[in-house]
Amino acid sequence: MRISIAAFVLAGALMMGAIARAADQPADPVSVLKSGASFLEKEAACRTLSTRPSPEAVPVLAGLLTDEKLSHMARYALEPMLYPEAGQALRDALGKTSGRLRVGVINSLAIRKDEQAVPELLKLLPGESEVARAVAVALGVIATPDAEKALSDAIVQAPISQGRLNALCDGLLGCAERHAIKGEKDQAIAIYDRLLQIANTSSQVQIGALRGAVLSRGAEQGLPLLVERLGGENADAFIAALRVSRELGSNRNLAAALAGVLPNLPPERKVRILDVFGDKDGEAAGEAALALANDGPVDVRVVALRALTRMGYTPALKLVSQLAWAEDEKLAEAARDSLAYGYGKDGDAALEALLQSDQTKARRVAVELIGRGGLDNPVALLMKVAGADADEAVRVAALDGLHDRAGIEELAGLLDTVVKGRSAPELKAAESTLAALCERQKQMPGAIVIQKAVYGDLTPGAPTADVLAQVSRMVSAGAPSIEATNANFGEPAPGVVKQLRVDYTENGAPISKTVKEGETLKFTVGAAPVTLVDAFCGAFAQAQGEPKLSMLRLLGTTGSPKAFDIVRTASSGEGAIKETALRTLCEWPTPDALPVLMELAKTSPDEGMKVLALRGAVRLSGQSAASPAENLE
Repeated sequence: MRISIAAFVLAGALMMGAIARAADQPADPVSVLKSGASFLEKEAACRTLSTRPSPEAVPVLAGLLTDEKLSHMARYALEPMLYPEAGQALRDALGKTSGRLRVGVINSLAIRKDEQAVPELLKLLPGESEVARAVAVALGVIATPDAEKALSDAIVQAPISQGRLNALCDGLLGCAERHAIKGEKDQAIAIYDRLLQIANTSSQVQIGALRGAVLSRGAEQGLPLLVERLGGENADAFIAALRVSRELGSNRNLAAALAGVLPNLPPERKVRILDVFGDKDGEAAGEAALALANDGPVDVRVVALRALTRMGYTPALKLVSQLAWAEDEKLAEAARDSLAYGYGKDGDAALEALLQSDQTKARRVAVELIGRGGLDNPVALLMKVAGADADEAVRVAALDGLHDRAGIEELAGLLDTVVKGRSAPELKAAESTLAALCERQKQMPGAIVIQKAVYGDLTPGAPTADVLAQVSRMVSAGAPSIEATNANFGEPAPGVVKQLRVDYTENGAPISKTVKEGETLKFTVGAAPVTLVDAFCGAFAQAQGEPKLSMLRLLGTTGSPKAFDIVRTASSGEGAIKETALRTLCEWPTPDALPVLMELAKTSPDEGMKVLALRGAVRLSGQSAASPAENLE
C-alpha cells in the first residue's frame, strides 16, 4: 500500500513539473498572430519572429501588412527574413496599401535591397506624393541600372517641387555611392557632377554631392571644386565645401588652397575657414593667417591668433607678444593664451623676453602668464622678479604667481619680503603666499607617522590587541580619522567597553590620543614643520610695524605650540599688536587654544572679541579629544 501511495505521489509531482515547464515555454508566435491575442502580445510575437524566423510565419505576417496597427511590426519581422516568400509578400503589399502603410513597405523593400521590386516601384515614381518621394529614395538604395535611369529621367522633368527634387537627388546620391563602393569611379563622378549643376537643391544634397565629387577624384584633383564653392556666393555650397575640407584633414595643398581664398572672403567666412586649419598647416597657411591677425575686424583677428597657435607658426610670436598687452581686451586675452599655452619652447623664450621689456604693462602681463602656467618651472624666475623688478605691480603679480608654487626653498626670500614691507600690496601678497606655503607643508607626505596603536581594555594587565599595522595602513591611504570599532580591529576584550590609543608624530611633534569604542579618533594635521615655525618666529622678532602684524597672523597658520606661546604673549600687549594677536588666537587651527578662548569669551571687555572667541571655541571643540559631554559643558 505504501508503495502505491509513493508511486502516486511521484507521478503527481512529475505531472506538475511537466505542466510548469510547459507554462514556462513561450507560446508559438505564429499561433499568437492567428489568435485573438492583444496588440501587445502580437507585437511581441513579431519581435520574436524577427530573430527566430519561420517560413510558416510569412503568410500570416503578409496578412498584417495592411493592418493599421500591426503593419509596422509585420514589416519589422519580414525585413531580415532570407526566404524568397518574404520579399514577395512585401512586393505584393505595394498594390494592397496606400499612404503611410505603402511608404513603410517601400522602405522595407529598400532595406532588403530588393531588385525584383524595381519594376513595381518605377510605376509609383511619378507624382508629388509622399509615396513618390519614398520611391525615389528607395531606388537610390537599390541602385540598379533601371533605377538610376528612371531617377535621371525624372529629375529633368518640369515642373517639379522642391520636395520631389530633393528626393530624386537623394536617390541619385545613393546610386553614385553604389558606383563608388564598386570601384566605378567615373560613373560615380558623373552623377556627383550632375547633381552639383542642379540649382536649388538642399544643403544635404550639396554636401553629399561635393563630398563625393572631391573624394572620388582625390584631394588634389578635387581642390578646384572646393575653392570654387568656398569663394562663391551660394551659402549652402560654402557650408558644403567647409564640411568636406574638415573631412579631408591636414593636407598641405588643401591648406594652401584655403589660404588663397581667405583675403577675398567676408569676415564671417574668414572665421569659419580659419577654424579648419590644423596643427600641420602652418607652412602653407601661416602667412595668410598672420596677415589676418595683424589687421582687420577684432573677431577675425582673435580667431586668426588661435589658428596660428594651433599651427605653431613661430613667425607670429612677435605680433603675439605685442598683442598680449594691447588695449583691446579680446585681442590681448587671445594673445596671452597663445603665449601661455602654445608654441612650446619658442613660446617660453618669447615669454621670458617679454619680461625684459621696458614697458611695465608688458612685464606685468608676462609675470601673470608665467603665474598661470606659462612656463614649466617658473618659481626661480618669479622669485627674482618679486625681489628685483622696479615696478610694484609687477612684483605683486610675481608674488601672486608664487601662491600655489612656492616651497620651503623660497621661504627665506618670502619672509625677507614681509620683513622689509616695501608696500602694503606686496606685504599682503607675500603674507598670502606664505600662508599657502605653510598649509602645503603641513600636508606633506609623512606628516603623520604612527608609532604605536593599541585596541582593547587599556587597564594594566587586561587583554589588548596591537593594531599598529591596521592604523598605519589607514593613515597611509589618506584616512583623516579612524573609528574605534570591532569591525576595524576585532574583539580582543569581550564584554567591556574598549579603547583605542594611538601614539604618533605630527610633523615631528609627538602626540598621543585615546578614544572609547564607538568614537572617532581624528588625525588633523595642525602643526607646520619645525623648520618653518622657527623661521616664522625669527622673522616675527625682526619685523616692525605692519610687517610684525603680518608675522603674527602667519604664526597663527602654523598651529605650532611654540608659535602659540608667542601669539598668546603678544595678546597681552597694546594697540594693534594686541588686537591682531587676539584675533589670531580666535582663529587658531588646533585645540591648544581652546582654554584661552573659553576664558576670553567669558572675561573680555570687548563684546565683539567675546563673540569671536566663542565662535573659535565652538569650532575647536569638534577637534578636541574631549568627550561630547565635556565639550558641551
